[in-house]
Amino acid sequence: MVRILGGAAAFVVVILMAGGVYAADAAAGKAAYQKRCVACHGADGKGNVGMAKALQVTIPDFTDAAVVTKLGKDGIQKTVASGKGKMAAIKGVNKEELDNIAAFVGSLAK
Repeated sequence: MVRILGGAAAFVVVILMAGGVYAADAAAGKAAYQKRCVACHGADGKGNVGMAKALQVTIPDFTDAAVVTKLGKDGIQKTVASGKGKMAAIKGVNKEELDNIAAFVGSLAK
């Protein structure tokens, strides 16, 4: 019985450690956001008003928790990877970077 519990505890520790390795990193997401997203979405996540007018679109306000909740992690990732409306897909973004960008956008919501 002790051997089974000890093995189970070791398994849980390994799973938790692995989760930390693959967990989204909002700080890394901020760097990717600043490189790839800030021109249209603004440094503060509220959207670049001038760009919105020029493109004749509404750019979502990522500081609005309702907006970010509605988009969801999957919606943010899909939009970045595939584009939506006048927003072109962002080329060369890998899964980890998508996770990190979504984590950073989520951190902007108030």
